[in-house]
Amino acid sequence: MIYFLQEQIIVEEQLDVSEEKMEIYGFVMVVHDPPIPQFFQQLEKLASKIRDSDTIFGIYIVDSSNDKTQVTINNFILSIGLSYAPHVNIHYFRETENFGAGHSYNIGCSLAFQNGCKAVTLLDDDVIILDNFNPKDIFAFYKNLNTSDTLALPTDKCTAKLFNSRQDRRFFIGTTFSRDLFTKINFREDFVIDWTDCDFAKRVLKQGGINAVYPEIVINMLPSGRVVRDGHSYFPYWREYLISRNTLTILREDRDLMALISFVWAVISVGYKGIRAHQKLLLVVKALSLGVFDAIQGNLGITENLQKLSNFRFTKI
Repeated sequence: MIYFLQEQIIVEEQLDVSEEKMEIYGFVMVVHDPPIPQFFQQLEKLASKIRDSDTIFGIYIVDSSNDKTQVTINNFILSIGLSYAPHVNIHYFRETENFGAGHSYNIGCSLAFQNGCKAVTLLDDDVIILDNFNPKDIFAFYKNLNTSDTLALPTDKCTAKLFNSRQDRRFFIGTTFSRDLFTKINFREDFVIDWTDCDFAKRVLKQGGINAVYPEIVINMLPSGRVVRDGHSYFPYWREYLISRNTLTILREDRDLMALISFVWAVISVGYKGIRAHQKLLLVVKALSLGVFDAIQGNLGITENLQKLSNFRFTKI
């Protein structure tokens, strides 16, 4: 079954919530101008993994891409959607403006939970579904935790060990949580993209929840930042700005050693990535410095500096 939700205002009557078609679990995928061939391949791979399941899954795609890309994605979903019925429902929601990943995740999760999903798993548009991925494993793990205040974090064993040893508040693609948790905590939209997820996990802990690691290699991603030059992945200048601004904002709010380490490491690592990939040193320094300045000023959201660095990629609220 395919659902196309074109308006940003969610209307309950748009969703089919009849008992026989009630979705138990959902995948929320935020999309913005993805690498099209790979995105289509991975979307089909995800759908095929759950097609023969005895559980009804929903895939919720929230797309803030340019008009041409949205038409391409729209047509592709129309061409494949019915192939994966009856256990896969694909919901496509087109955002006519780009307010950032936090906003899109809030939209996608709201749609999924409104449609009856008990829990959702988050995916990016550059996700890689590995061959050993089994959607039922993630939700079985989550169900066995038996708590509505838990984030389940699928990751590899190495990262799981790092996570446990550092008591960090990291967040991974594949994170799963319940409707009950989402009613208490939404995604922070003034971070726009970077560290929106980490802030979400942090607030779960602050409210007495748990971040539980599922130590298996189930999902992977493209190189960090997606942009690759001369074999090196790096972040564009506007992402360097956001990482600097948002990590410093978390440091100012938390005032703990781990937040300080995260900020210093973020600035050094993203700066190094950019310089290694032959970004202009002065522009890297400028982007990171503007992020620090706006964080100190408390200037968050879609700022003038972000718009200029991103060539007006976002829609200012």
